[in-house]
Amino acid sequence: MVAEKPITVTDVAVVIPFFNGSAYIERAIKSAVSQSRRPSEIIIVDDGSSAAEAKKLEKIARDYPVKVLTQPNGGQGSARNLGIKTARADFVCLLDQDDFFLDWHIEHLVSIAEARGDQRFAFAYGDTWRGDERGTVLYQSFVQSASVHPKTNLFMQLEHDCFILPSASLIAKRPFLELGGFDENLRGFEDDDLFTRFFAAGYTSVFDPRPVTCLL
Repeated sequence: MVAEKPITVTDVAVVIPFFNGSAYIERAIKSAVSQSRRPSEIIIVDDGSSAAEAKKLEKIARDYPVKVLTQPNGGQGSARNLGIKTARADFVCLLDQDDFFLDWHIEHLVSIAEARGDQRFAFAYGDTWRGDERGTVLYQSFVQSASVHPKTNLFMQLEHDCFILPSASLIAKRPFLELGGFDENLRGFEDDDLFTRFFAAGYTSVFDPRPVTCLL
């Protein structure tokens, strides 16, 4: 029996959907810029923010190596789709505007993907910290306390609450695009829908219990 060829992750993009989130966005950007494994690009998608918020984002973005895209308001799934389609990298880490990466987010998710991923690999995910709006950490484990992990097949995904969080994941771009990305008709639970479709299509994933993100 021929062993599975391991996957190799070269470049990783970070995609941040933005909607009237100037109070938080700089913290999110800083966490992406300061990664132990630097992203190849950081893309912020302004999803139809107010003129005042768009100006604040523009001012903040000048100080960082980020690319800002704008679109009419289409929802978080739509903003994520645009960012991922635009990204040059073959792998993407998503980050919500009010969350922030822990320093090892990209490096750790890449390491577990390369160590355990196969040719049907679609995503790797980890646990999260939980904090308040100021970024003060309240809990150091959130994902594992809320559901059963790792999710290894469609039946597990349907039986237990999903709790695979976009801000704590590394997603392979090719299978993401093959499935059509996030369903833009959904304004809630579009992430659960995406990960469920990955399982239904026979893609594989990797979970590791180490927290990689602080979720607010």
